[in-house]
Amino acid sequence: MAGYKFLPLEMPASPTPASEPQTIYRTAYRRSPGPASTRPRYACCPGWKRTSGLPRACGAAVCQPPCQNGGSCVRPGHCHCPPGWQGDTCQTDVDECSTGRGPCPQHCINTAGSYSCRCQEGHSPSADGALCLPERGTPRLAPNPTTGTDGTVEEEVQRLRSRVDVLEQKLQLVLAPLHSLASRALEHGLPDPGSLLAHSFQQLDRIDSLSEQISFLEEQLGSCSCKKEL
Repeated sequence: MAGYKFLPLEMPASPTPASEPQTIYRTAYRRSPGPASTRPRYACCPGWKRTSGLPRACGAAVCQPPCQNGGSCVRPGHCHCPPGWQGDTCQTDVDECSTGRGPCPQHCINTAGSYSCRCQEGHSPSADGALCLPERGTPRLAPNPTTGTDGTVEEEVQRLRSRVDVLEQKLQLVLAPLHSLASRALEHGLPDPGSLLAHSFQQLDRIDSLSEQISFLEEQLGSCSCKKEL
């Protein structure tokens, strides 16, 4: 019977000679715990997972397979790759040297996720690594016509000329009329027009350095031409 419990109860022996224990039943009650309370369960949509202990905080995207090489999952199945990597899961290295993205003045060496620059013999990198300057006291030997060095020097001259043209264009942009210096300073992320002017002078120094390097290479080309005529 639900809610009832039968307990055996032994009575003391009666004075009769054939006394035996007797069982007496009484009613006892107990509180039923009742049905367990049900709580709602939350589940994230496909492609998302919880970001904290809150039940509805499904703010983290899921990428399968996961992003590689420092990439971050920005939405389900889409990775945001850091510079130097590409692909669905950032698994492919970007060859900056072949695509022309590496700002190396002479030799570009591709590495995993990056690149490095190297100067030719007789040159050393500048302080910022953007130029290869001729070393002081380096003997200027005429290149051997049979090695194809003339074409290399001419290609280097053309490349440097292109860089000079780009720098001159940038310099013209930053050296706008005085009344627009303030607005241009904000565009370049500089605090005031004075900083913009200092930045312009730095660009001018780079142009002078490139011009000096071009003059040196043109002198080498002249030496090559003289050797060939002889």
